[in-house]
Amino acid sequence: MFTEELNLQLYNKMCDEFDLFKEELINSSPQEVLDQAYEYIIKNDIVLLLECTDLTATRADALLKSDHPLDDVYAAWIDWESNHMDEIRDILNSVADELIRDAKHQKERKSKDGDR
Repeated sequence: MFTEELNLQLYNKMCDEFDLFKEELINSSPQEVLDQAYEYIIKNDIVLLLECTDLTATRADALLKSDHPLDDVYAAWIDWESNHMDEIRDILNSVADELIRDAKHQKERKSKDGDR
């Protein structure tokens, strides 16, 4: 039960931190909102993940000791994120290949239908 309580406390702390960030964005100019859109999405994802992830008591406690655990995790994400563009490139190629296959199959079906 102790681990669950720590995880819940951490989740609530990160939610509060995210809500403050969101409120700051709401009161910002449209350009500032655009400039921080990526940060908003990633921080939201971090909070969502924490909602369904159970950290060990030691990890949850370590994050709880931080004044701004959400900012800390986001900063680590920014430093860690190295293959983001590679993943997008892979998806781009995959979608294009799928569309090429679909077009080829449609052309083959039309060709077969025309032969009848």
